[in-house]
Amino acid sequence: MCYVWNKEHENHGTVLASIVQSTRNLSVICPYIRAVQVNDLLGDSELQSLKVITLWSFRTFLAGSSEPEALRHLLELGGQVRTMSSGLHAKVYIADESALVTSANLTGGGLVNNLECGLVLRGRAAVSALEQQFELEWRRSTPLNVDHVAQMIAALNQEKARSDELLEHLKELEQRLAAVVSGSPSVWTPQEDEIVVKLEPDQMEFLQRPLRGQGGYQTLLARLQDNMDGDRLRLTRTDCERVVRYGTRYGQGGFQTRLQSIVQLAQQFIS
Repeated sequence: MCYVWNKEHENHGTVLASIVQSTRNLSVICPYIRAVQVNDLLGDSELQSLKVITLWSFRTFLAGSSEPEALRHLLELGGQVRTMSSGLHAKVYIADESALVTSANLTGGGLVNNLECGLVLRGRAAVSALEQQFELEWRRSTPLNVDHVAQMIAALNQEKARSDELLEHLKELEQRLAAVVSGSPSVWTPQEDEIVVKLEPDQMEFLQRPLRGQGGYQTLLARLQDNMDGDRLRLTRTDCERVVRYGTRYGQGGFQTRLQSIVQLAQQFIS
């Protein structure tokens, strides 16, 4: 019996490699498994039997803690893989004449980088007791095949694509909110043919003034009043064209002063 720590010259990776080289049969139970470590540890092995029990969780795979590609590689190596959907925390590696009971998952962090501690047991008596418990958990777990893995990978790819789109959307929203905090006008575009502008207090006061007279200018102001919702002003593409026309061609005072930022945003939208 000996202790294993992840240190500079010895770690769980080197100890496990030595165990794998000296055995024909290997049983593993651990929640998280990554493809690089599977290849490094087992890629050139000549095992007659390889059994693995691991966690099967969409959320875990999406977070990157474990990888379905690693499970596919285990199956390609001729291994048998069974899964649990929750509650798995044990990390045990059982060979013919030795076993490693540890805190380390089959990942880069677990085998090398993290502060992990394990205990190597030697002799058939100790190994046999662990084998019996492993076989009990093996019968309770769910068999996995390559089709299951392929479906999981496809689902993850779809979710990651949606997540990337959402991330870009959130980045854009964050930039706009930052502009509001800094006092700059903010534009939100819920649809391709309209924008929503955040109004400053003096702009709200100007637009909410009673209208006097008739004509195109007054009609536009009435339209803008109808489009206001609190400090938000919704503008269609047609509205933007009219705002730009009155703000740049006709020289109306309000558009040239207090509403100039709205004119600029409308002009950017239609250009």
